[in-house]
Amino acid sequence: MQWKCRNHFLLSVTSVQLILCCCQKSIDTFSKQCEAGDGESCAKLVEIARQGNSREVQARAVRAAKAISNPTMLAVIAANTCEFSASHLSEADSELCVASVVNPSLIDQEVISKIAATARDESVRETAAGKSVDQALIRQLALESPYEGVRTAAVTKITDQELLAKIAMEDQVRAPRLQAVKGLTLQAVLAKVAFEDPVEDIRRLAIEKVTDPYLRYRYCDDCRFEDIGLLKDSDPRLKRIAGDFQEPDEGPTNCLARMKLAIREPVI
Repeated sequence: MQWKCRNHFLLSVTSVQLILCCCQKSIDTFSKQCEAGDGESCAKLVEIARQGNSREVQARAVRAAKAISNPTMLAVIAANTCEFSASHLSEADSELCVASVVNPSLIDQEVISKIAATARDESVRETAAGKSVDQALIRQLALESPYEGVRTAAVTKITDQELLAKIAMEDQVRAPRLQAVKGLTLQAVLAKVAFEDPVEDIRRLAIEKVTDPYLRYRYCDDCRFEDIGLLKDSDPRLKRIAGDFQEPDEGPTNCLARMKLAIREPVI
């Protein structure tokens, strides 16, 4: 196949090699055909971006490829530029890979899943993980990915409370644990995280999500008076806080609990 440019440069295309001497007209043609669903034109556009005879030509091809919105063709570009198992990525490949993955029109879950699991660039994996709907893959990435950002992105897609609890208590890095706590509703687990996590902002977030006044009393030093006040006088846990009335009170919280019980004070 041969393309003749207005400036008389010649573009020669074969199935094995693209010998490039290109102009904007041919790039525009490939771009339009790619957008219309011609996978071969998409591949040629990518090849021009990689090997165009000048930086300007390559940049034009990159811009044209980044503008593709056809979901099927976008998947072709992503699959050809992210190079899942390649040992080397060109600058054009990297740019087009990132652009393809962040493009909202990329919806091919098979391609997205493969990128999330095997792409060489951590940020690309992270973006793909955030777009995946494959729950088995999401679980695997959240638990096993060596990349903190990928695990964190996967956690945002999880609603399974037991899995979130596992991540909140066991991941060794702050970001995935924090993201897991954001999705947690299990009160006992939140209270445990609030008491045991070594990171202050995770502890604070956890205690903010604890709605049980007794658990808040046990694990939050800054809110004990408030939460004793929220306990009903019929709550047996209030008696546990008050302790034995025959013994001296052990401090302000102990004293407040006894006062509520003594006067049958309603919830404050």
